[in-house]
Amino acid sequence: MEQRRIELMAHHQQLTKTFFLIRKHQERLIKDLANVYRILPVRDANGVEARSYSSSSSHHSSSHQPSILYQINGCTLNNSHFHGQDEEKIATGLGYVCHLVQLLSKYLDIPLRYPMQPMMSRSTIQDVVGTSERYPLYSKAQNIEQFRFAVALLNRNVEQLVLSQRLEPMGLRETLPNLRLLLDHFIVSQQAPTSQLQQLQQAQMHVQQQQQLQDLMV
Repeated sequence: MEQRRIELMAHHQQLTKTFFLIRKHQERLIKDLANVYRILPVRDANGVEARSYSSSSSHHSSSHQPSILYQINGCTLNNSHFHGQDEEKIATGLGYVCHLVQLLSKYLDIPLRYPMQPMMSRSTIQDVVGTSERYPLYSKAQNIEQFRFAVALLNRNVEQLVLSQRLEPMGLRETLPNLRLLLDHFIVSQQAPTSQLQQLQQAQMHVQQQQQLQDLMV
């Protein structure tokens, strides 16, 4: 009976270590993604952070500043409010977001609720829950309502990834702030001390010592 208990402890420690190493690998991959798709605050000539035109403040946590205007690789996305902005630049920015979300979904092994087809400035997203149609993540020569619906579906996918990590979304329209929150979560985790791994190693040593003691008693 004691031998079975020791074996179970050993299997449990090995499984925990495996999950830990998988998580660390995810953190490294996502940190690389954050370097490829850089989400940064928009700043004016004086270095002051710009603010978005509109934000759904009722959903915001008091610890965040969702009204900050962000850009992804130089493409500003004003929290899903794109009236009067350059259509091609918005489409390019949404294409970046689409590809980033697709890769995050793959790395975290989380199937997205709404399948996407990243194609840079001509990306699309599918509503498999309702109509099963594909909607454009670009507004040029498109029905504006279909474009807005596509952006709403994209934001749902972003929200799904944020919630999967037990984080509080900053509001459904906050596309880039939510992605920045998610990326920062993994970057901070990677930079944290590896005390958990040290604890696992100590636990494994304890199991090995128990096994050696058991062998001596036989």
